[in-house]
Amino acid sequence: MVSPVIKPLRLETRNCANQNGSVAEPHMKGARLYLIGLIILVLGLTAAESIYWVGEKAATETEASEQSSELSSPIPYDNLKGADRNIELAFGKTFVLIIDVERWWLALPKYQQLALIVATATILISLTCVVIGR
Repeated sequence: MVSPVIKPLRLETRNCANQNGSVAEPHMKGARLYLIGLIILVLGLTAAESIYWVGEKAATETEASEQSSELSSPIPYDNLKGADRNIELAFGKTFVLIIDVERWWLALPKYQQLALIVATATILISLTCVVIGR
């Protein structure tokens, strides 16, 4: 009786080589990009929170020495309602909403504006990394 010859099974793996010559599989690149997105999110939101709290601390120290809270709104709210009504008749409610958001933004202190910009940019960049990494 002749015994069959068993050949060893050769598995070929297809890896992507980086420019450095190192080997990385495609799913590892996605996982790496996903991890980078999460790291950007954590660091960016930490930076935005730090900006906010440092600015808040500086603002309370300045406010205690100056007491200038009376001048926070130069135009009384009653005058704004009439202007909003005229704008709404001329351009629509969407334009009034845009103007309200602009007033809200301009009423914010500079440190809060900066913290919101950093947080928004961080969320957009990390979300892009996470979506591409998936």
